[in-house]
This record gives sequence, C-alpha cells and structure tokens, in this order.
Amino acid sequence: MQKRLSIVMAEVHLRCLGGCREVGRSAFLLDVNGKKLLIDYGISLNETPSFPLHVRAIDVDVVVISHAHLDHSGSVPLLYTSKIKPYTVSTALSAVVLRYLLADMLKLSGYYLPFEVHEVQEMYESMTLVDNDEVVDVGDVQVRFIHAGHVPGSSMILISCEGFKALYTGDINLVESQLLYPADKQQILRECPIDLLIIESTYGDRAHEPRKIVEEKFVQAVMEVVEGGGVVLIPAFAYGRAQEIMCVLYKYLRDAVEVYVDGMAKALSRELLDYHMYLKDLKLYKEALKKVRFVKRAEQRAEILKKKGIVVISPAGMLRGGPSTYYASILADREDS
Repeated sequence: MQKRLSIVMAEVHLRCLGGCREVGRSAFLLDVNGKKLLIDYGISLNETPSFPLHVRAIDVDVVVISHAHLDHSGSVPLLYTSKIKPYTVSTALSAVVLRYLLADMLKLSGYYLPFEVHEVQEMYESMTLVDNDEVVDVGDVQVRFIHAGHVPGSSMILISCEGFKALYTGDINLVESQLLYPADKQQILRECPIDLLIIESTYGDRAHEPRKIVEEKFVQAVMEVVEGGGVVLIPAFAYGRAQEIMCVLYKYLRDAVEVYVDGMAKALSRELLDYHMYLKDLKLYKEALKKVRFVKRAEQRAEILKKKGIVVISPAGMLRGGPSTYYASILADREDS
C-alpha cells in the first residue's frame, strides 16, 4: 500500500502597492497565514511627491525596509499618523541613513508631505534594528535579512513559513564594486526553491560592460578634463554612490587629483566609519575619505570653482536640488568643464 505524501503550504496573498512598471514608491503587502508584512513603502519625488496605494496601519503587522533610499522608505512615516503604531524593521545602518534622508525631504518638500517630524520620531521609536543574516519572527513567519550589494546596509528580504518561501530582492547588485561585495548568488540558490520572487529590474533590459572597463573609462574621462584645467562635477546620491566614486577615484588616481565632497554626502561618509562591517575594504575607504576635502561652508563653493583641475562630488544625484545645481549652473558655460 502506497503512502500519500501531503504537503501543507501557507496561504499567501500579495498586493502590489507601488513600484510596478515604474521607478519609485516601491511597496508590497504580503499576507502569509494572516500575518501582513509591508515590504518597503517608498515615495516618488517629482514636482510633487507621489505615494503608494494606501494601507491602514491596523492592517500591517510589521514594516520591513530593504534599504534607506527614499523610493523604498520615504512613505513609512505615513503609517504613524494614527494611534496604531506598527513596528518597523531595518538594518541599523539603514535606520541611521534614513534619519538624514527623511530630514532632508521634510526640509525640501514639507509643504507637500502628509506627515511631519513627529511621525518620523514615532517611526524610530517603533523600530527594531537587525544585521544582515538575522531572522525576525512574526508569528509563525520568519523574516531574514540578506546582503543585497546595492548600498551599505541594504538587504534582500527572505520570508519563510510552512514550506513557503518568498524572496524580495529590493535593489540588488551582483557585481563587486570598490565599496561593497556583491549579493551572494550561491546563498540565494541555497534557499531554492523560491515560491514567490519579487525582483528589481530597472536596468534589466540592457547589457552592461564589465565593471573594470566602466571604471577605467570613467577615470580617463575625469583626467581629460582635469589635465585641461577644468572642473569635473559628479552629481551623486549622498548615500552609496558618492562613497563609491570617492573610492574609485582614490584607487586609480591617488594624489593625482584634488577631490571635494559637498552636501549630505559629507555626514553620511563619516557615518559609514561606524558601520564598517558593511564595507568591503575598510582600509581603502579610510584612505579615500582622508584624501577628499569637505566643503564646510556655502561661501566656499565660488572659490572652489576658481581652481583648475579639480573634481567635485555633490548631491543631488539627478541634479534636482542640492549643491550640485549651484555647481552645474556655474559650470554650464565653461567649455573646459
């Protein structure tokens, strides 16, 4: 007589609240056996901010943040405008960076935002901080944070329950950079089979040159301008991209060029020193940080632009606000820059 094999799997429902067929406001509500996990709750910062579909705080058991970039986290304070306070989980570094990014967003877009400093503080008081590879239990659901390779402290989110597995990659990078190790493909494969995969695919429709070639072309382009006496402005996101560019320039050029760092990238670059466990090469990072010059006052910017053969790394990465817009307005008419 043959025995029948019975497999019981969790009951699962997924609602896509934002980030589908668009860039920004990533948000997914995953219901696993009645436990509701809100995975990211981002914002799109255009002329006016746009938010994901509404979800009531009472309908959320836990908010899970993959990383601090606002397109994945900027709407989380919305959940703290009522008396119900869901608890939020992120890595410790993402929580630190998010404090800076939310404060900056409130300063620049506060008139359009349906929350204020109070809600941000409520969010922080409800946060649980973890490291990558830690597991958080939400009833019978296990939530595991896995290194994503995108920015320091970023995570993929693995959800497990009764034989069911879901993987949310968030923003994922599988290529080693100067700042970070890539996401571990073998670690992901060891978790297979994955029943539900939610994967970031912004640049999935194009081929990329090998990282080393991209870095060499970038450095060559920088040196062409520097050797001609011009100024190279590199608009960069304050968290992740600015620090990567610092490391690339230091690795290839060492003392060959004078590099200035402006805006929020200054404070976040210092913060990373306290979270060096997220970095690939602490020695390289410390040396790169030691060589750059921080712009301390707004009045310095005009003087810096009088110099010849320099590099300026400054937010905002898309030239939407921040000191980079000032530098760009001055350099726009210079043929050597």
